[in-house]
Amino acid sequence: GRVGAAAFVLTVVSNPVSIRTLVLSAGSIGSPYSQSIQAEGGLGPSFSWSVSSGALPAGLSLSGTGRTAALSGTPSLSGTYTFTVQVSDDGQAGVTASRSFTLQILAAGGPVQVTPALLPAATEGRPYAATLTAVGGPAPYLWTLAGGTLPSGMTLNSSGVLGGTPGQAGAFGFVARAERAAAPAEGDTEAFTLRVAPAPVIVTPDPLPEAVRNEGYFVSLEVSGGVGPFRWAPAVGSTLPAGLTLDPSGVLHGVPSGAGGSFTVEATDANGAVASKAFTLGVIDPAAGLAVVGSLPAGTAGAPYSAALRAVGGTPPYAWSVLSGALPAWAALDPATGVISGTPPSAGASTLDLGVADSAVPVPANASSGPQTLEVRELFTVSTLALPGGQKDQAYASVLAAAGGTGSVVWEVVEGTLPPGVGLDSGTGQLSGVPRAIGSSTFRVRATDGAGRSAYRRLTISIGAPGAGGGALLGGSTGRE
Repeated sequence: GRVGAAAFVLTVVSNPVSIRTLVLSAGSIGSPYSQSIQAEGGLGPSFSWSVSSGALPAGLSLSGTGRTAALSGTPSLSGTYTFTVQVSDDGQAGVTASRSFTLQILAAGGPVQVTPALLPAATEGRPYAATLTAVGGPAPYLWTLAGGTLPSGMTLNSSGVLGGTPGQAGAFGFVARAERAAAPAEGDTEAFTLRVAPAPVIVTPDPLPEAVRNEGYFVSLEVSGGVGPFRWAPAVGSTLPAGLTLDPSGVLHGVPSGAGGSFTVEATDANGAVASKAFTLGVIDPAAGLAVVGSLPAGTAGAPYSAALRAVGGTPPYAWSVLSGALPAWAALDPATGVISGTPPSAGASTLDLGVADSAVPVPANASSGPQTLEVRELFTVSTLALPGGQKDQAYASVLAAAGGTGSVVWEVVEGTLPPGVGLDSGTGQLSGVPRAIGSSTFRVRATDGAGRSAYRRLTISIGAPGAGGGALLGGSTGRE
């Protein structure tokens, strides 16, 4: 036979960066303009921002060195401008993200127009402030709440500042009105949605999966609620087991060199809300004798299953058996490898205790896994098959749904783009905003459940002229990872 060799480069991005801001508020000629563009994820703390294609309106510039860039200046020419903003993570060479924006600059002296915007998400129990903006006509403007409901603890003042400390979680729709202070009859209204995320909670079970001394260890901690991105760190005064490090992204990793122990970690969300939890991590020393490490992962109904626990220490080869409980009817245990395999036909759970014996002579050593739960879950899918159409300059709202998931679901657009003016709430799956252009937008969404499973769906939103009505369009096939 012939033998060939090739060199490959594998790039692993442990902390990808993305641009969180979805839409930009309109501006007007001669009026100062300022809006932040936010990134999330990445290592940082330094980031580089640039316009990678298209051009900014005359009079505006983009600047920033952190996770937030400022688009600011005084526009001098009216028109509709489309450009792409790119952010590079200076802490990880070659890690970038980009997003296309459309920005409308209106002529000076026109009628008052409230500029639609996707409001930054708030966190229950944390102070919040966002300023609504309007263009056209001479400022200042007087703002009022013209309809809808704000969460408890929040108000809209006459300067357009939406502020306070929200006392309840949920999605709150309201209508704001801006009027010229010199001529109250001249004004405009706009619909907004404020998402208030529940206070964050660390949901990773305690105790953590056991580690083996002097061997690599990796576990990703998870949080529910709050507003990303999150920054993870050991709590003040808490010490991790020797050899382990907690990344800001929530990954606990390293090579444990000593005993295990207890420690407390904290996750801080984008609004400063802090979740904390104490964990216990056991570290097994193979030199101390035979032991069983690991736990059985969950399976999916209708999908082939294959998993095994691990024996450490003792004298290989090993022999595996079921000490108590029973395997489900669809599963078989390989006594030589400990692999449990089969195809579960439906969801369910079985509890069993696996044992392992080594080959020591004259008396083999034995070890037990302790109670293990072999859980089979329903297939996780995006159950939304179609989305309603909308109308330009009219409020749009629809909620994506998933089926068969575990825990909270996180949503994101991974291909294509939403209609300009429409955003996706990553925590609730709500699509909302005020479409700014007529046409059809096709995109692919990914839903990730609390167990880390992903499901996909390709969908289309059709935006028609005001008063024309819109139909629902069917999405494409669903995939999963």
